[in-house]
Amino acid sequence: MITGDNMANREKRRKENKKEVTTTVVEENNGITNIVKITAIVLGILVVFYLITYFATYKSTKKKEEDNTPVFIQYEEITTESTFKMPKNEYYVLFYDFTSLDSFVFNSIYDEKKSIYKIYKVDLAKGFNTPYINKEGNPGANQLSELKINGPTIIKIKDGVNNGYGEGVSAILNILK
Repeated sequence: MITGDNMANREKRRKENKKEVTTTVVEENNGITNIVKITAIVLGILVVFYLITYFATYKSTKKKEEDNTPVFIQYEEITTESTFKMPKNEYYVLFYDFTSLDSFVFNSIYDEKKSIYKIYKVDLAKGFNTPYINKEGNPGANQLSELKINGPTIIKIKDGVNNGYGEGVSAILNILK
């Protein structure tokens, strides 16, 4: 026989079970909601990065299509590091600042003499060449670690060795006689 206490206990247990089931369902829904939110955020970020990449690539590709300038490799200008490494047995390396006011003088010397001699140019204004600029030149430099350039300079290299050195316009012209 079911007594009033048993009935009350049963009713109480039924409500507690119902409460547990409801709490579990709510917790599961919160977990699913969080996963959906995180997935949406990650997908949103991926879409934004994709669009940025697409438009950046599209613009650079479009620019290349519009730019019909022919591409060529020049062999006249070198870096200071290449001074003693060029492939010819005998050549000259002309050092000067391409942006200086007197650069036209060295450009004209170069243009006049390049048909007679193999001459390479080094732009002293470029950052990777500036560590070799010094208050005093080193006329006896035979390797890069010894190289010191003081303004417009020319070095004649023969078989990888310094075979002539001159600083200034008159010395450069004298070496390129």
